[in-house]
Formats: sequence, structure tokens, C-alpha cells
Amino acid sequence: MATESGAGQLGDRLSAEDPTPNSKTPDDDDDNTSIDAKWRNRSSKGTQQSTEVFTQRRATRIAMQLAIGADHAGFQLKQQLVKELQRCNYGVLDVGTHDSQPADYPDMAEAVGLAVRAGRVDRGIVICGSGVGAAISANKLPGIRAGLCHDLYSAEQGVQHDNMNVLVLGARVIETKTAIELVRAFTQATFSGEERHLRRLDKVRALEARYGGVKTQ
Repeated sequence: MATESGAGQLGDRLSAEDPTPNSKTPDDDDDNTSIDAKWRNRSSKGTQQSTEVFTQRRATRIAMQLAIGADHAGFQLKQQLVKELQRCNYGVLDVGTHDSQPADYPDMAEAVGLAVRAGRVDRGIVICGSGVGAAISANKLPGIRAGLCHDLYSAEQGVQHDNMNVLVLGARVIETKTAIELVRAFTQATFSGEERHLRRLDKVRALEARYGGVKTQ
């Protein structure tokens, strides 16, 4: 995992351009064309706009409220993200773990998910070694839409199209610099509210209601 020097530029990275999606065709979420190229183009626009937006954020002190939790494998990455998010005036609810002693990812995923469900925060971030266990756990809570994202496209589109409210990261898979960029994409994206996405979310809720009481093996 990268050192904290990689995290020092979070302020600049979090102040990316307007994430509002461009006009798209009805089936654009099935289009895999030039995803990486799109992100390279977005990141090549220069730093002047980023600096201005970041300065405005610090001046107005208007920030999203985030809950963040990790097991022992994600502890160090969580600490770096907490520090940088606070520096950028994000409200942070750190639910633990608070040291590197063994901790169970379902407990941290539950704590973050409950904070989101209760409206104490706007969104959540959960970190474990691979991210897989934390994602499985978080999605057991009704109303939680957690996505394991290790690329920028998914972190942004997960919010725009799927109204993702919890970002899951694998501390043993990605470096700190990448984690910072993923948090940037996640926090600055907004749900499109388009009819096709609302329709699909209704079906997700229907699945949740239909099988919510079914015992699992």
C-alpha cells in the first residue's frame, strides 16, 4: 500500500469537475467503449479548475457527511483516508476499528450501514483486505447499496446509475493514491434520477422485500 505522501493530494483530487452525466443514449450503461480514455480525458483538463473548486469547498465548509469503517486489514488505509477527508472539510464518522488488532469485517460493515440507514451520514465507506467480505456484509442491510470499486468508472457510475450509497475498498488490492481517487469519484457523483434507473432500483427493492426474510445457509 502506498505511503501517506500519496494521500497528500486528496484536496486537489476531490475537487474534480462537475460529475453530472452528459446526455446519453438509453443503453449507454451497456457501452464499454473507451472507458479508460474517457477518464484520461477528464483528468487531463488541468489543475486550475480543481484548485478553484477546492478553495470554494474550504471557504464555504459545505461537506458531505461520511461514515467510514475497516477491519484490521484496512485499518492503515482508513486512517489515511480519515485524515485527508477531514482536511478537506468532509464530516467523518469513524466507526472503527481503531487499531491493527484482528477485527471482523461484518461488524464494521454493519456499523457503517446502520449510520447510512439512520440518516446520520450521507454515504459510507468500508474497507477490508480484498473488499469482497465487506461488500457481501454491507449488502445484507436493507437499503444499503454497496459496491466494491477498484476503478474510477465504477465508483462514479455506481452512484449515477445505481444510487450506490456505500463504497467498498480492498486495502490489499489498491494503493492509497488509487483509493483517494476512488473516494473522489464516489463523493462527487450524483444519482441521475432517470426513469430507467429508477425502474431498476424499484426491482432491486422488490428483490430485497421478497427474499429479506428467507434464511440462508
